[in-house]
Amino acid sequence: MSALKRELDRMDFFTDGVFAIVATLLVLDVRVPRIPEQHRPGDLGAALLRTAPSLVAFALSFLTIVIYWLQHDRVSRLVARYDDRSRGLNLAMLFFVCLIPFVTAFVAEYPLEPAAVVAYGSVMLACAVVSNWTFRYLAFGSGLLDAATEESRRRCARFFLGGPVIYAVAVVLGFFSARAALVLFAATPLLYALLPKVALEPLAPEAARETGSGSS
Repeated sequence: MSALKRELDRMDFFTDGVFAIVATLLVLDVRVPRIPEQHRPGDLGAALLRTAPSLVAFALSFLTIVIYWLQHDRVSRLVARYDDRSRGLNLAMLFFVCLIPFVTAFVAEYPLEPAAVVAYGSVMLACAVVSNWTFRYLAFGSGLLDAATEESRRRCARFFLGGPVIYAVAVVLGFFSARAALVLFAATPLLYALLPKVALEPLAPEAARETGSGSS
């Protein structure tokens, strides 16, 4: 195995591991409902209903993490290598991803409190901003993603820009209407999951060879 391949694998394995751990940590804050031994027939159902905010927050945050991981997976397949700046941006992205379980539990516990809603949105906004920054650096600022066509890189950049914009609006909205902000937070990962996928397209073999020879 070449040194370059080991470098790519180390970064990808580390990133995959962080995403997996964070996704697992999310469910730890979904507690089994407790009821007294002497209870009425409907008490367990009512207790389960009270866990709904935690279940909804878990589902949306899990979906968000999956979307970021899939995005990273698709991009990393065409990345030629990582430089110091791309590694730093990736680590910054993972830092904010690691905060998702905390703010998910926070907003699940206090779903209508502006402080909790804004905290959740701020972390999601930071993830979206750094993710976009990372992609734009790889795609246009470094030559590390030249294995993908320029048109597909521009198309993906436009598509990814929607996340930071929606989260920024939702954070501002959270200061005035927690419910409205929560609707936007819920809609964002659902939209990205349901909209037609925008993917990077690899260069044709001939063009890829020309790119490789030009950059060497």
